Amino acid sequence: MFEIEIKAQLDDQISSEIFESATDLGFTVCWRGVEEDVYYNGNDRDFRQTDEALRIRTQRALAPAISTTTLITYKGPKAVGPTQSRTELETAVADDDVMRDILDHLGYPSVMTVRKTRVELDGEYPYEGYHICLDRVDELGDFIEIERVLPDEATEADKTAATEAIFALLALLGVPASDIVEETYLEMLLKQYYPAE
Repeated sequence: MFEIEIKAQLDDQISSEIFESATDLGFTVCWRGVEEDVYYNGNDRDFRQTDEALRIRTQRALAPAISTTTLITYKGPKAVGPTQSRTELETAVADDDVMRDILDHLGYPSVMTVRKTRVELDGEYPYEGYHICLDRVDELGDFIEIERVLPDEATEADKTAATEAIFALLALLGVPASDIVEETYLEMLLKQYYPAE
């Protein structure tokens, strides 16, 4: 699959206003909870240099029902531009501790953990297939992510149309383009902890 995503930084007041605006547009809450993402570096290449990502995500859902899910995700290099568009491969993992041990034994060093509370909203017509995440990331603050996942066979025209729709939705929600952030949460935290690198 190919994920097209735009992220913008928010303040507390705007975050609650955006939630209300999104629900007014027909978006409904589909998930609410806490996510812990443990990121890994490659054993044969430096993912910071290749712009790739490998993570184990543990999701602790608070709504619609209390549950825990673990996923492993690979993200390919980002496309050029303000979106965080890239190939994404993801699958469920039955035991996160065993998965971490496997990566450790294969020589994939853990780099950093990103923790956040998240509210996910799904769109209905005319926003069917679009997804909004309102995040509060430890040590970084509040963000909005708007994304659309397309099949691998999506054309460039499909990708362009989805990107334009995401920008239009961001503007409709009252988020200025100047608040768009091109870095991932991991990149922001690494820069915060290791500013000279």
